Amino acid sequence: MSMETHVFFTGSLPGKADLERRMVELGFPFRIVPPHDSLEAQNGYLPMTNGEAETGVEFDVFDGQSSFDDVGADPDLDRVANFRWGSDYQEAVAGMCGAAALAGLVGGVVFDEAEDRLMSVEEATKLARESLQVLASGKY
Repeated sequence: MSMETHVFFTGSLPGKADLERRMVELGFPFRIVPPHDSLEAQNGYLPMTNGEAETGVEFDVFDGQSSFDDVGADPDLDRVANFRWGSDYQEAVAGMCGAAALAGLVGGVVFDEAEDRLMSVEEATKLARESLQVLASGKY
């Protein structure tokens, strides 16, 4: 079973280097490989590293949020970026960190399927940091 975290926003996506830079600013340990490509053109596996460990998430973006009308996002947010992963907890944390960072860059909001709720950038960042602590403890 896969899980997803969604970022609702308007406008264009930043580049991968901008997303990585924002993750660094937030203290998230994940790096995008390679960081020079367009995030707008990304569709499929987005490789990342966490130190020496290889990880990553599936990433895609769609215009319109008709399939998410029931989550309560502002309908003016007409695009959705999706971070998807399987059962690997490190991938889950990478997706949460990426979503929180991206939402901050694009002025968006985050819908996390596991939490089943819409979150502000601040709430998503807090959840990502808590998940990083669990990942570091090895007790997940």
